[in-house]
Amino acid sequence: MKTAIEKFFEDDENSRLCLNFNLYQLHQNFLKQHPEYRISYSFFCTLRPFWTVIPNVNARETCLCIAHENMNLAVMALKRHEIIAEKSTYDVLKFLCCDSRNVICLSRNCDCCKNRHLNYQEFDNFKGSHYWFWTKSKKKYIKNGQEKVTMQSLKQKVLAYPKNTIEHFEKLL
Repeated sequence: MKTAIEKFFEDDENSRLCLNFNLYQLHQNFLKQHPEYRISYSFFCTLRPFWTVIPNVNARETCLCIAHENMNLAVMALKRHEIIAEKSTYDVLKFLCCDSRNVICLSRNCDCCKNRHLNYQEFDNFKGSHYWFWTKSKKKYIKNGQEKVTMQSLKQKVLAYPKNTIEHFEKLL
């Protein structure tokens, strides 16, 4: 059973789900995928491999890739300005996908849900607002008398109009 749980967490699809799902949801997913096992939630948590990192706002040892974090920041900005009803990327996935655990749905290739769109509320496009997003830029520095170049991730605050924020968000989907 321990090996099955380790393989479950190491599976690419499930490791991505770790970013948006809590352990209870992962436990439910494990039970659906492995009906031959009857395992309690607490024992499932005990057998979770130590190298599996669960999202934690304070520790932030979770996925911080630009794509995922920019999606979170865009959802927060749209929600803050009451343009969308969804509060999180998880809520967006639940609304857009018929099965948020199915890679075909997540990649927007499912025949049932590929044409679903969020319901945007009316907004004043002449009223700009600030939101954050991450970018990468090249940074030059000198080390041991030689000029070197590195990529640096920067969180930038941008003034945007709602339509631009929505367009940016739609590209991230």
